Amino acid sequence: MTKMLTFLLAISYAFGPATPPKPRIPAELILVVHGHPPLAKLHSPLGAQSSLESTLVFMDEPLELSAVLDLPTNASANDVWWHEATVSITDDAGTNRNLASSNLTVIEDRLNGKLVAGRATNFNAWSQTLVRFRLDPLPPGDYVVRASVMFSGRTLKSSPAVFHVRRGDEDKSVERTYLLLKLGKTRSFEEYRTIILRLLEIEPDDSQYYEMLAERSLNEASLDESLKWFKLAHASVERGIARVRKNRGDKLTKEEIDAQEQSLLNVSLFEKIYPYYKDHERDMRLVILGQSGLRKSYAWQARDGHIIGLIDLNHPSIVQPLRQENRRE
Repeated sequence: MTKMLTFLLAISYAFGPATPPKPRIPAELILVVHGHPPLAKLHSPLGAQSSLESTLVFMDEPLELSAVLDLPTNASANDVWWHEATVSITDDAGTNRNLASSNLTVIEDRLNGKLVAGRATNFNAWSQTLVRFRLDPLPPGDYVVRASVMFSGRTLKSSPAVFHVRRGDEDKSVERTYLLLKLGKTRSFEEYRTIILRLLEIEPDDSQYYEMLAERSLNEASLDESLKWFKLAHASVERGIARVRKNRGDKLTKEEIDAQEQSLLNVSLFEKIYPYYKDHERDMRLVILGQSGLRKSYAWQARDGHIIGLIDLNHPSIVQPLRQENRRE
């Protein structure tokens, strides 16, 4: 199994299925740890020479792995192919844990694409024969996992897979990954704001966080608080543009300049419409209908739910009727 194939499978948990490669001959056992690609390279228990891509798993999420049986076109398996499999986990200190598959919790079991046991998950391998296990939690550390199984009279051994268990606060890179994952699970503006403010402490020059917070505040916070965050987003975008122009000067392309101008239009709109919005807050609200490239579609929505019209970012006093193709299903 190639290292790149391992990586594509490892990130499929968060980003969807990997591109299906052609089946290989002979049969292959591939081990996939489900988690997240780290934002920075983490220590590998295999040593400094290891170039294996790794997977990051946080302590407050389940530790799961899949054993994928990649079969040639003329081969088949039965529904007990994995029952004698062994999983071996080694930590950075060299301590080895051998786990029999019979002692592991099965999350998903597929044979030739058919769900045999468990439930369907979002992991799709090109091979339709796989079993997904849940393991007992491990303490924070760096690990290597391997698996083996008897198949057609010979022992199939997987290549090693490296994974890292983290609390989420070990360093800025790990914490950023952890906070961004938590951000998508927030249920209130207050939770969202707390996480964004922590991300800004880690990366104070990243204007996207102010913009994300400003947009999330729409119709969840007061107009005055939204104005505060949009002003900070505007100032942060301007600082970022100034840094880029100082460093690159006349080397910017027209497309890059246009992108900068569009970003400014997006974040400055709220300040321009604020007085009008303040006077008409009882009758309407500001919503974002979508985005095409960098251009965001802001619209006025009546309190009864119907869209009044799209706001012209260049001339905010102009409200354009909503064309059918701009309507969201």
